[in-house]
Amino acid sequence: MTSMLTTEFAKAQFTALVKECFSETQGAFLDKDTSLLQTLSTVSAAEASRPAVDGGTCIAGHVEHIRFYLRAIADYMDNKQTGKLDWSQSWLCRGVNEGQWNDVRMGLQSDYDQLCGRLQDIADLGDERQFGGITAIIAHTAYHLGAIR
Repeated sequence: MTSMLTTEFAKAQFTALVKECFSETQGAFLDKDTSLLQTLSTVSAAEASRPAVDGGTCIAGHVEHIRFYLRAIADYMDNKQTGKLDWSQSWLCRGVNEGQWNDVRMGLQSDYDQLCGRLQDIADLGDERQFGGITAIIAHTAYHLGAIR
């Protein structure tokens, strides 16, 4: 028997995985309370500014890179991306003070909220850009969450 994957089913699965990555672990692939936003809520500005290794990227830098990536993928999904992106611009953050760190985390929350809305608005996950974009966001965010943790 052949069954077709419906857009509604796929959206529900993607939504669960996006939530797992960003906001609320449900045990799909993360331990309890280890999503990105949950993790960042326990990190001080000083910790967010400290590279994990000499010459490495700090947590705040990873978060700003994730935010850049979310905007780039949104443009890709909307078929707005023109030309080559300057990825070096996504790694400019080398440290933050408390106010900047709060702004970075609030910005990520806003980007996440927009992503959730975008996911609900997708009409056809048979579209390569939509399916590929959401899949890429999950994989990319999970990678950087691992680097941060």
